[in-house]
Amino acid sequence: MSFGKINFTLADAGKTYEYKITETTEGFDTGWEGSDPITAKIKVTDAGEGKLDTEVTYTPSTDTITNTYSAEGELNLTALKELDGRDLEEGEFTFELKEGENLLDSQKNDADGKVTFKTLTYSLDDLTDGEGTKVYTISEVKGMDQTVIYDNTITEITVTLKDEGDGVISATPDKTGALVTFKNKVTEVKVSKVDVADGEELEGAKIQIIDKDGKVVEEWT
Repeated sequence: MSFGKINFTLADAGKTYEYKITETTEGFDTGWEGSDPITAKIKVTDAGEGKLDTEVTYTPSTDTITNTYSAEGELNLTALKELDGRDLEEGEFTFELKEGENLLDSQKNDADGKVTFKTLTYSLDDLTDGEGTKVYTISEVKGMDQTVIYDNTITEITVTLKDEGDGVISATPDKTGALVTFKNKVTEVKVSKVDVADGEELEGAKIQIIDKDGKVVEEWT
C-alpha cells in the first residue's frame, strides 16, 4: 500500500517529522480486529547540490499492518434422572462429565431430575482448518443407598465444532434434548410374620428392621 507523496524543501533540512498510520475497522466482519497504529518518523537532511535526503523509521519496526481473527463457542450438556419406586429428591444422585479420563464437571440432579453441567467453551485452538471434534462421556456415580439399583450406563457424546466465519464457533452434539436419561429403581422387600402351621400372617406381630449399628430403621405392627 502506497500513500501520496510528501514534499519537503530546504527549510525542512535538519528536522524530523512524525506521522501516524491507522487502519479503520469500517466494513470489518465480526471476529476481526484492526492493527495497532504504526508511527513513521521521517528525518530530512541536506545532501548538498540542491538535494534532500530522507530517512524513515517505523514503530513498531515493521511497516506491516496485521489483522487478527478470533472466534468463540459454547455448549451446555444436560442429563435426566428418573427414579422408579419412589419420589426423586433434589441432589440425591451425582453425575460426571468427562473428556477421556479428564473429569470436567460433577453435578447433582434438581427436583425434576434434570442435571445441568457447566458451560463448555471453545476457541480457535480447538479447531484445525476451521473444524474440530470433541468426545465426552456422562455417567452416574454409584451411591451408597443399598435400596437403589443404580444405572451404570456410560453414554458417549460427540460434539462437532465449526468456525462459522463470523466470530462464532458452532458446537453441535450428536444427541439432542435431554442428552442422557439415567433410570434407577428402588428395590422392594416385603416382610411379614406367619404361622408355621398354616402359613397365615399373624395379626398384631411387631416387626423391626435394624441396621448394623443396632438402630431401628423401620418398624410396624
